[in-house]
Amino acid sequence: MRTASRRRRGYCFFALLLAGVAARGDLTWQTTRLEFHPAVSDREVKAEFQFTNEGTQPVSIDSVTPGCGCTTTALDKLTYQPGEKGSVKAIFHIGERTGFQDKVISVNIHGIKDPVVLTMATWIPELMRIEPRYLFWRAGEPPVPRIIKLTVLPAARLGRLHVISTNPKFKATLQTLHEGSAYLLIVTPADTTADTSATFAIEALAAPAVPNGPGIPKTFQAFAQITPR
Repeated sequence: MRTASRRRRGYCFFALLLAGVAARGDLTWQTTRLEFHPAVSDREVKAEFQFTNEGTQPVSIDSVTPGCGCTTTALDKLTYQPGEKGSVKAIFHIGERTGFQDKVISVNIHGIKDPVVLTMATWIPELMRIEPRYLFWRAGEPPVPRIIKLTVLPAARLGRLHVISTNPKFKATLQTLHEGSAYLLIVTPADTTADTSATFAIEALAAPAVPNGPGIPKTFQAFAQITPR
């Protein structure tokens, strides 16, 4: 009798456990990773991650959280009925970024501990090579000019380069070697008596996305610092 009673209690517990799982529903994602190769003129990348509630109970999404401030997300509503489809929409703002970018979005589903992780894998074309990107002087050494080489890649089609320094103690002069392809950024500190630093914003216009359209503003960065002995 005791054995039968224990079995009945075990079956009841198992049935309740299954009911709890079913109550959470089941979102099936078409994919959790999308890949993108934007053009030079693109300012943003848009993604849509589609899903279906294939369970027997409604499923609620508590939150959708992007991994960084450069990505925004949108969700049409929070609760989805059995058989209902939905999607998480995301926009990755390219800004000054180049190269491979792996942006993640966490989707927290009500009643489920671990979030669903969505990924936007984006390969942003390189527009300009900056060599070196960082310049250094030791405190007390002669304030001699140092040079950064700027090479515009052919596909970038950048024009009207302009440089702005965040620190007036560093003079930044742009010298053109070959218009549209090669430049020198000559940086000279006023003195090296104290630790200080500067950021140089290298502004340019990329070719427009459409003929006769406005140029696409692009900004690149280089850095200089006077370090202690």
